[in-house]
Amino acid sequence: MQLTAEQAGAQIVNIYQKAIKQTTELVKNQPDAEIIQTQFDDLLHSWQTELLTIGQHVMGMTEREKQQVGSAVNKEHVNMQYDKQAKQQFTAYSQGIFPYHQTNPELYQKLKSINIITQFAFFDLLKKQNPGAEEKWGDLMTPYVCSN
Repeated sequence: MQLTAEQAGAQIVNIYQKAIKQTTELVKNQPDAEIIQTQFDDLLHSWQTELLTIGQHVMGMTEREKQQVGSAVNKEHVNMQYDKQAKQQFTAYSQGIFPYHQTNPELYQKLKSINIITQFAFFDLLKKQNPGAEEKWGDLMTPYVCSN
């Protein structure tokens, strides 16, 4: 069943919130990078795949519908500045990943990428910001086709 713009936007926001929350939990108490690297990579792959699947629906939407989906994501980013709970969660995430900036810059960049993970639901943006995206994710970057 084809997702509506409202459904796609809500699902993208939910995945984004889940990614921020799970990443925050993963880095709680600053475990060694080697301890969390594989677990984070698995989570990252899972979130990316979920978002790509939603992106298959977004790809087939009208420009107006795509704007509605983007608006839901933008609203969530604004909430991170003004909504107390969202702001606290984002602050905990930011503070939790920051120590890896010095100890493991490569992992830090991956952890930091969660902040822009929603791009995986918007293929034009994904291709623009990640030149190798089509090679890596090509099979998942095709439009959703409803089969009856």
